Amino acid sequence: MKCGLIGENLKSSFSKSIHEMFDVYSYDLIEIDSGELAKFVKETDLDGFNVTMPYKREIMDYIEVDDIAREIGAVNTVYKKEGKFYGTNTDVTGFDALLDLADIHIDNSCVLVLGTGGASNAIKYVCKHKDCEVIVASRMPNGECVGYDNLPLDVDYIVNCTPIDAYKSGDKPLIDLGQFVDVKAVIDINYNPCRTQLIMDATKLGIKAVSGLMMLVAQATKAAEYFSGNNYSEYNEDIYTTVKRTKFNIVLIGMPGAGKSHVAQRIAQLTNREYIDIDREIECKFDKSVADIFDEYGEEGFRDMETFLIEKAIKLEGCVIATGGGAVLSDYNVDLLKSTGVLIEIDRATDCIAKEGRPLLEGKSDEEIISFLNNRKARYEEVRDFVVFNKEGNDFIHQTAVESILSSETFFKNI
Repeated sequence: MKCGLIGENLKSSFSKSIHEMFDVYSYDLIEIDSGELAKFVKETDLDGFNVTMPYKREIMDYIEVDDIAREIGAVNTVYKKEGKFYGTNTDVTGFDALLDLADIHIDNSCVLVLGTGGASNAIKYVCKHKDCEVIVASRMPNGECVGYDNLPLDVDYIVNCTPIDAYKSGDKPLIDLGQFVDVKAVIDINYNPCRTQLIMDATKLGIKAVSGLMMLVAQATKAAEYFSGNNYSEYNEDIYTTVKRTKFNIVLIGMPGAGKSHVAQRIAQLTNREYIDIDREIECKFDKSVADIFDEYGEEGFRDMETFLIEKAIKLEGCVIATGGGAVLSDYNVDLLKSTGVLIEIDRATDCIAKEGRPLLEGKSDEEIISFLNNRKARYEEVRDFVVFNKEGNDFIHQTAVESILSSETFFKNI
């Protein structure tokens, strides 16, 4: 069997890696230019295909659609039956699975939906069948949608169905979560980056926040059922965890001399991941040691290059990134690293911290060093997702950190 995904911009899609896990059909990403959809449907030799932006509505003009897709007004799954293409919508199944996994109960609540595309219609469909009051926000408000300058602030749930903040674009969220009164949860159906700015903003405010990854997985397993006749829904959580483990970057933070570089290298070797050491990358760019860079360009020059290289690194997937001790002092750097990675602190006793070759520690008194390290420690605790403790020296930390970080149950299932 041959299947695939059609759309306009698919470079950031996870769909191929998910569908290939079923090992039943081949699956390709097929970008189609505007105006070529009718020709594609007529000439394709695919046995089935998924549909994403911007063709979820247009595809309905060229195939038969079922009642659910007709009511929603969008198709995301096309399958062949007796030589003819039929369309349905499995985003409904995906959103239901997301709610179940996150233990979010929207029944009889007020839901603010951001966006008016095909995915938005599927969300509204689910909300309608759960007796929700649904308010839709659009940049082009009309009788059915409110504008972003006129949002109700007393909603229970917010669901972002716009591509804003998607695909590592760096876009700012359309809304300021701090203005809302008592939001129970925020859902961003985007899944790449793994944590959008909207999700990170919600987390900082103590609001439950969920990405659209499970929605993607569950709609894919339902689509695979239409393609192959096999039910894969029992594997949703396993696939979900596997995708996160392979797509998330592993980012190590912590004190100088805590073992970040050694642990990162070992993890990269064991998992066949790309390894990036930010400090080493900076030294290569300047062709100087970190200490010499500080002497010549000052800390500001060093930090500017550090941020530049972090911006570059987070565009990759499934890497192991060792950061310098001060990389997470910048809120901007933290948000960058968290958008596509899980931040793991390598914790080490302060009396084991290496001081030689560390420009911010050399020449300091013991009291100054203790104060410096305590401030750093507080920052690591603030921004980390998890911590691995080093209380017994390098051999222990290397073995324990590698084992712990590679445990998907510990570090990836609940991110």
